[in-house]
Amino acid sequence: MVGTLKITAGVLLVVLFFVWRAVSAWYDRQVHPAGDPGELVEFSVEDGWTLNQIADSLRENEVISNATVFRFWCNRNSSCGDFQAGKYLLNENMDFDEAVGVLNEGPVPVEFFTISIPEGL
Repeated sequence: MVGTLKITAGVLLVVLFFVWRAVSAWYDRQVHPAGDPGELVEFSVEDGWTLNQIADSLRENEVISNATVFRFWCNRNSSCGDFQAGKYLLNENMDFDEAVGVLNEGPVPVEFFTISIPEGL
């Protein structure tokens, strides 16, 4: 009876180890996706958006692969701050660190230009 219990505990430990490794590898692929960043995406953060709305929008724009993992990662990462409303230029398939770095820099400045109209026209 004791021998069977030891074998069962050993098998359970081995199975748990492999499950933990698989989950860790999957999580790492979400945070650090394979391949190069993709196409440039103009991404907007609206005034008053929460982290949930930002994460969902990042996923919809294919900047990140998993909004739930992004929220989990941000809640445990001090580099995720309050992102300012505005337009950002991000790439598809970005690493979480890179995406948050761009968001922390603030939105792309709005470009203004002056038009001069000569008198008499």
